[in-house]
Amino acid sequence: MTVKRSAVILNTDAHRPARDQFVHHLNEVTRREGWRSYEAISHWLDASFRTMRGATLSCRQADLAKNEAEYMRVVKRCRHPSETMQDLSRMLAACVMALEAERVDFIGPIFSELASSAQLGQFFTPYHVSRMIAETIVDDPRKMLEEGGRGFLTLQEPACGVGGMVLAACEVLRDRGLDLAREIHWTMVEIDYTAMCAAFIQTNLCGISADIFHGNSLSLETWLATSTLAAIVYPKRLKYDPKAMLPRQAPEPSGPETGVPRPSKPVQLSLFEKV
Repeated sequence: MTVKRSAVILNTDAHRPARDQFVHHLNEVTRREGWRSYEAISHWLDASFRTMRGATLSCRQADLAKNEAEYMRVVKRCRHPSETMQDLSRMLAACVMALEAERVDFIGPIFSELASSAQLGQFFTPYHVSRMIAETIVDDPRKMLEEGGRGFLTLQEPACGVGGMVLAACEVLRDRGLDLAREIHWTMVEIDYTAMCAAFIQTNLCGISADIFHGNSLSLETWLATSTLAAIVYPKRLKYDPKAMLPRQAPEPSGPETGVPRPSKPVQLSLFEKV
């Protein structure tokens, strides 16, 4: 099925050329591979995340090898790997172009329209609402920074989705004079692997210091942890809950594209189930 460019309603007109390029290559991938649009986007996010995460693992050879193996799993799903991986890289280039034009959530509108999970109850806060919330909460960050006495502010997003609200908050913080790499650090958690990939891609490309977890904020389970390049270049001393340890083996990403069924209802509701 061909995706129409007009089907993706953008957060800013500055992203229009990038969206058109992205949709063009997305349609090339779905036509060639016989994938549905959500499958192509899921594979694109997985491959792009693994590519960018590899740059953060140069000193951790064992983790780098595992990361490369996961990337090759995406390649092996392709019937025409050379052409398809080239198109997936061009989709990433379109994302880079969009965020260079304006550092506003680019993946969110695409993900919401073409790849979100109704079973997980995924709904991403509209950009302008996120911006309004950030402007309301972020009063005087420079004063908070000075009073904190450690040189940077810490912020948390326990259900970060694709990172749209974080990008909106960072836009406000940047407008108020804070350096997003040196003076800000985010802890971001997302239960959906594919959305977590998108959150890492966008925050990493925008130069935001963050630790991003594929995990469950309610149970404190953590399956994968990744720092953005800004967090590595400008390290901050943080102490995380020792109970939230990485398990020996992470669960497979869910969804039809992997053969693993998604949960039949929002995972967060499990907090209220009888044991």
